Amino acid sequence: MFFGKLKKAQAETNEKLEVLSQKQAELEKIIQIYEEKLSKTEEKVEDISETYKDEIRSAIRANVESEVSSTDSSGLKVRYANQDTELFPRRRRRLKVLVTATMSAGKSTLINALVGKKILFSQNESATGKIYHILNKVDKSGFSRLEDELQNLETEQEIIKISESSSEKDIYISTYIERFNEFPVEIIDTPGTNYSGNDNHLGLTEYALNNIDYDVILCVLNATQAGTYDEKKNLQLVKKADKPVIFALNKIDTFNKKNDSVEQSISDAEEELSELGFLEPTVLPVSSYFALLGCLSGTDSLDDDDEFELERLTRKLTKDKLYKTGNEDIDDTVDVLSGIYQLGNELLKYTK
Repeated sequence: MFFGKLKKAQAETNEKLEVLSQKQAELEKIIQIYEEKLSKTEEKVEDISETYKDEIRSAIRANVESEVSSTDSSGLKVRYANQDTELFPRRRRRLKVLVTATMSAGKSTLINALVGKKILFSQNESATGKIYHILNKVDKSGFSRLEDELQNLETEQEIIKISESSSEKDIYISTYIERFNEFPVEIIDTPGTNYSGNDNHLGLTEYALNNIDYDVILCVLNATQAGTYDEKKNLQLVKKADKPVIFALNKIDTFNKKNDSVEQSISDAEEELSELGFLEPTVLPVSSYFALLGCLSGTDSLDDDDEFELERLTRKLTKDKLYKTGNEDIDDTVDVLSGIYQLGNELLKYTK
């Protein structure tokens, strides 16, 4: 009786194993069919990729460019040595800064200090009516076509000539900005608004403030000439744009401690800005001249007089010490003493 039941259970088990074996065979057959279909699909994808590789590459590049915006290859605009590797990688966050000031505020020097090299000349503020877009490249290798031309020019008048010869109102320059590493940054330099030799400057800056896509305005104020008519006129344009603003109170290196007070200048600027409608304005004292000397230190760009001036300002601003980061390793660097370090960090708060 017992052996009969055991025999019956074994038979049932064998039947189930047979069924499972059949189902396994069916599954293997289905898998084989799908593997063949997948193989054919992969072949088709390879064929499509090969056939339309230029179109695919162009579409990818267009998406990348739309992420970081302004990269145009026409005229004197930025041209990359290798379009496939030199474009910004796709990422959601970016920073676009529009810079405005009157001619006497030291705007070009401040931009050069942020960029870390002398890429704009102060004469451009008065001699050209262009909007400069400085784009941060993804690495240090290679130059864009325009930057290569800039680096090899012998005189400042030549860059002015090149800029003026372009029919475009926008000039694009790409360069590696070490301060921002590989982060997609675009610095937009507008003409000085109070140049009497060209009425177009004011209109072009007003157009840029109200029509160009950007995240934050960097408004450069001349700490030695506060409250002028031209400055107020420019500030009214900035207020009308209704965008976030950072105010850089520039040229603090010219202050005489006996007669001038940085703290009082900040307070006066804040009061003036409040009267113009800027609520709780962010005013950062900076010395763009000192910051740029620090960036160029150790290069052929500085002569003996420049090096002496760098040493003098280092002693002066180390004594005054406007900023402290809490990090002793960097508190005495030109970057921190000049205020350019703090300004760069403040700008990054407006990334999108």
